[in-house]
Amino acid sequence: MLTALFAHSAILLLIAIGLAVFGATAANGTQSLEAASAVPDRQRPTAIGLFTLVYLMGGALGPALATALVPG
Repeated sequence: MLTALFAHSAILLLIAIGLAVFGATAANGTQSLEAASAVPDRQRPTAIGLFTLVYLMGGALGPALATALVPG
């Protein structure tokens, strides 16, 4: 967000967006491996599915809730 405020070049914004997407993707992969290794093999597909659902719902609902909580 700070890059968007202070950047005077579109390339800086593209780099910032690319780094944010890479960070989110890397975190998702790392955390899904951790979630999968925390359950027995028989429950692993369900654990990965539930983790992915919660991860994506957090990405969808988090900004919506933050927007609703900010007085405007």
